[in-house]
This record gives sequence, C-alpha cells and structure tokens, in this order.
Amino acid sequence: MTKVNLVIIYKKVKQRIRVASGQQKELAVLAAAAAKKITINPTLKAVKTFRKLEDEWRKNANRSSKSIADEFEEAIKAKNFISEPVYNSSSNGFNPPLGILYCFASNEYPGIVKIGSTTYEINNRLLTYKSRHKLDHLEIVFCIETSDPATKEEKIQSLLSSRQIYPETIPKSNEWFQISKRKAVKLIKEFG
Repeated sequence: MTKVNLVIIYKKVKQRIRVASGQQKELAVLAAAAAKKITINPTLKAVKTFRKLEDEWRKNANRSSKSIADEFEEAIKAKNFISEPVYNSSSNGFNPPLGILYCFASNEYPGIVKIGSTTYEINNRLLTYKSRHKLDHLEIVFCIETSDPATKEEKIQSLLSSRQIYPETIPKSNEWFQISKRKAVKLIKEFG
C-alpha cells in the first residue's frame, strides 16, 4: 500500500490561503500552521487541534467538501504515512488545484529562460530562486495564475525537452530552456 505523504495534505490546506480573504484568510493561515505541526508531530491530538480550525473555516466558507482533517486522521490511524518535502510536480504526487506558471530570465544567461510553476506568490518565488542561485539579475518575464499548474508545467517542459539547457552555475536545474522570451510567453499563454 502506498504511504500517504502528510506534506501533500498540508499543501492542500495552504491552498486555502490563496483563495481566502478577510476572516477566512485568518482562519486559513491558522489552519495551515496547525496542519504544518501535524507534518512534524503526526499525532491524533495535533489532528484534533487542526480539525477545530478547519471546521470553523469550512462553516464560514460554506464548504461541504471532504474534511482534510479526515485525511490526516485516516493516515495516522492506519500508520500509513510519511512526512517528506514535496516540490511542485505532478510526477511526485503534488498537483495543486491552483498556482502560477511563470517564465524567468536573466541577462547573465542570454537566449535562455526558466519556465516553472509555483503555489507561492510570484515575487517570493523569484526572490527565493535569486538568492538560492545567486542570480541578481533574474526577472519575471511573464506569469499567469492557472488551474492544475504542475501538470501544465510538466507538459510545457516535455515539449521543450530537446531545448533543455543546464547553466553551469545551476547544474541541478532542469527548468532552463534555450528559447526566446517571446516564444516562452506564447507557450505559457497557450497552456495557462
């Protein structure tokens, strides 16, 4: 039996923050913090704390969807879980319902662009990537909010696989492609 990754369940909770506002957003943030604690210390007591916040959020949002607390509880009761980091990729089981497809470019790498997806606010993603790879001149070329971002990212990258390039200072990145900014934007718009 495949183990349930608690981090994937937690990411579902974080998605609520993106679509909420006002009091709903405050409840979603509190629920996400409680869900994060479950990934660190997976106990039924932690689930109970999360459930109270989730129930309040669902009541105020008029939601009747399946409780995420139930998902946590089922996995923990069955002792059928792991808690491992997850990145935005449908290939590793994380396929968020909403996110952003984006294109970054740097004048340090003329003629190539980075195409990816994120569930984070786009400027936060840019800053994180810039600092991690020490790319001071990285900029957002284009971004679009979309449904099913990880699957769309995977399809775009598959189409561009023959144009994949590995900048020497970013050897582990597989999201850089030898394609013009204009063509990258056109492709993202087609999928977005």
